[in-house]
Amino acid sequence: MKKVVFFAASFLLCCISSLIYAQRGNLFIQNYDFGAHAYDIESFDNDILCFSTPEGIVTYDGQQQHVHKIPVTLYSLSYDSQRRCIWAGGKGQVGYLQFDSKGKVVFSSVFTTEGNVRKIMLQGDTLWAQTPNITYAYSITRCRLLYRYHAPRNSSFNGFFLHRGEAYASAPGKGIYHLDGKQMHLSGRPGNNLKTTGITQYIPFDKQRGLCSSPDNRLWLFDGLHFMPYRSPATRYVETFLLNEMLPLNDGQRFVFSTLSGGCIVVDKSSGIVTDIINYETGLKDDETTAIYEDKQGGLWISHAQGCSRVALQSPLRVFSTYPGLEGSISSLIRLGPELYVGTTAGLFVLDKIRGEQVVSRKVYANERKRLFARQQQTVVVEKERNPYEDALKAYIMQSVPYYFKKIKNIDAKCKQLLNYKGKLLVASSTGLYEVTRHTGYPIMRNLHVYAIYGAPKRNMLYVATEKGLIAIREYRGYWKVVDRIAAIPDDVTNLMLAGNKLYLGLFNGCLIVHLRTDGTFARHYRMELHTQAIQPLWVGKQGENVFFLSKEGALLHKEILGGMLLPYQALNRYYPLSFLYDSQQEAFFLLKNRQWLLLQNKSLKPLTNRLVNYFDELQVLAVDYEGNYWIVASNNIFFIPKETTSSPAIPSHPIIRFIETDEDTYLPFLSEDGREIKGVEVPPQSSHLVFHIAYPYYLAGEDTQFQYKIEGEGESEWSAWRSTPYIEFAYLPTGMHRLLVRARTPEGLISQTQSIKLYVRSPFYETWWFYILEILFLLSLLLLSIYLNRRKKDARATSILTIVSIITTVEFIIIMVEPYVDNFSGGVPVFKLVMNVILAYYLLPLERRVRKIIEKPEGVISVELRRTEPMEVTSDGTGFQAGDKKREIKETPPNNDNKH
Repeated sequence: MKKVVFFAASFLLCCISSLIYAQRGNLFIQNYDFGAHAYDIESFDNDILCFSTPEGIVTYDGQQQHVHKIPVTLYSLSYDSQRRCIWAGGKGQVGYLQFDSKGKVVFSSVFTTEGNVRKIMLQGDTLWAQTPNITYAYSITRCRLLYRYHAPRNSSFNGFFLHRGEAYASAPGKGIYHLDGKQMHLSGRPGNNLKTTGITQYIPFDKQRGLCSSPDNRLWLFDGLHFMPYRSPATRYVETFLLNEMLPLNDGQRFVFSTLSGGCIVVDKSSGIVTDIINYETGLKDDETTAIYEDKQGGLWISHAQGCSRVALQSPLRVFSTYPGLEGSISSLIRLGPELYVGTTAGLFVLDKIRGEQVVSRKVYANERKRLFARQQQTVVVEKERNPYEDALKAYIMQSVPYYFKKIKNIDAKCKQLLNYKGKLLVASSTGLYEVTRHTGYPIMRNLHVYAIYGAPKRNMLYVATEKGLIAIREYRGYWKVVDRIAAIPDDVTNLMLAGNKLYLGLFNGCLIVHLRTDGTFARHYRMELHTQAIQPLWVGKQGENVFFLSKEGALLHKEILGGMLLPYQALNRYYPLSFLYDSQQEAFFLLKNRQWLLLQNKSLKPLTNRLVNYFDELQVLAVDYEGNYWIVASNNIFFIPKETTSSPAIPSHPIIRFIETDEDTYLPFLSEDGREIKGVEVPPQSSHLVFHIAYPYYLAGEDTQFQYKIEGEGESEWSAWRSTPYIEFAYLPTGMHRLLVRARTPEGLISQTQSIKLYVRSPFYETWWFYILEILFLLSLLLLSIYLNRRKKDARATSILTIVSIITTVEFIIIMVEPYVDNFSGGVPVFKLVMNVILAYYLLPLERRVRKIIEKPEGVISVELRRTEPMEVTSDGTGFQAGDKKREIKETPPNNDNKH
């Protein structure tokens, strides 16, 4: 009897759990093509993720992934918050992972082991590492091994866990051992079955107990002495699809079970109910999971054969397109009461619950292969034969897919618009107008292409724009009757809008304005043309009593008091260029500008209060249901965002600088010795290539994150434009002290705090104070040498050259000292140096003579009396003069011509 009650309760809980998570949709999953078959996942202190794979360590920072070659294959990771590193155990070694100055992850070995380390755990100062035959206890501060615990004879270890500060190791066939100091003794009462299999996984369950798993996929509660079976609706799932890992979530209320053939399930701790199923049917790329990890933003990372996936556990964003049955491209959507209707190019669909023995799946599973992964494309599968494999398959699909999209009968064309008219669902399709009742479409108008419809319940009138004209119909006691019509419309109709007593039809390059009588029928109409060369559609909107027209180029306002003139609508044109959508009733417009969605309704134009809507920048459909919730269609996927979100998305405080690259493949350190980010760096002089590689580990929308920066200090600048590139590059920075400020913006519009780093650009050696002193001393020495040589009357040519060199050196020194200030004043135009060099070249020789006259030693002064002495006489040998009374005349001796004869 107890078993019957238990199974009945379990079945009821399964049904309740399926109903709970189906009504709110499936979790939002992002799939990546890196980190395939990861052995373990961890994150560094700066939130950068670390995947240990057979190819090495793969890091992901929200924008880019990098592969780091490691000489050792690592199987287990554990983060150490005190030492800011990741401890790793692998093939015969235990060590730690850290970043170097180049942003590379490097492995430093600490001690070697006998065998491969499959489990590594931290307990204060003690590092535990387990191989199949030995469990090691290592003291981190003392840097030595404390104990080695060898497996019992004829056995090996298959599990290790910490329970309430005590260490336990599992040996199949022997039991559970308590590792106490140098001793290892049996502990607890596991029973014969558990004693034979042992314990492979352990997670804390409450203050007294822990949740354990055995190799036969059974779950147990351990209180330090006894092992009690754990029963919940989740046990059947993990037993069927082979439990791999268990992970407690940070909220303390749930934990995750990963399997080898059924993806993952999220289980409520208190009730044991499966709240979410994450597998191939709900959006996961592969059901064979290898590692799971929860990041600090509440995202669950799952590694599998197709890469890795992130599940937004904490986000209110839900996905409904993962339910099977939808065909074609989604064109419209509406929620009418508790039912969700989706119009596509292939017809109309409603989200319905699976009943009876029906099994609904997007794929057909090939039974002959005995695998859950061999699939062929199909929509609905009905189970007919029963065998153990199909029972497991049915349990998999029934729990994964409790709902499916059922096609509405009689509607097989494109559904362009869905309208709630007095509680009835009306469908405007490419083949007619339909009313939907009890999941069946009943035609109101057949074989007629319907562009758009507009309901006026107060007038008891429905306006239908078709290829054969505008039609007004009215309902009488459940029947629809045409009451008025206008001849064929020459262009396609974009939408309809009722303002006052006029009905507006948006056309291509124009608008049709229809005046209505008091009973809603047509009085008269006329067409208003938009005189432009380019043919473009116009959408009609209404803000209060103002009617406006939207196009891809701008907004126009229709002023009736000015004779129906179309004037530029400045209130909207300031948001151009923009993207826009309208709801099913075509009364609310949604405009996108700078990644911010605005709601234009009645007399207000304001941003949407729900920031998660801004995560999407290209939408097919955006609708608001009667409860104020948002329904969004993007990339042919249906997303649900509740009206009220309990909390804003968890985002990192500020961007991080991963590494700094300079000239010649050199890197500047960005981490201090204790692993913390530094706040200042010293840049080599004359660096023509300075690149700051930045990241913002916001994983919900990492690839759509934008960055902005500015420089303070020398060369101060304003904030740059928002950019998606995760690096900042400078071709030149002047010498001196600077400060780089960086901040990030998420697609939701949230701006992070500012990250700042000091930059000191060292001056080149020729701009240092000691080099200036050497230059001055050198100039002085040249000048003194020139003065000395000129006064000693040495070689005239050498002294002239030395004087010129001194002049040129002095002038060039002055030019070099003054030139930066002049160039800065002139905007960088090198005018000053050119003018100074021209002046120097023109006045160089005259200046040299003038300088020589100044620095040459003056001749002795001759008195006036000496100047008035008697004239000099020629000496007897004719080579000189001597003083005498009068000066002899020296006549030139004529040449001797005797030899001519």
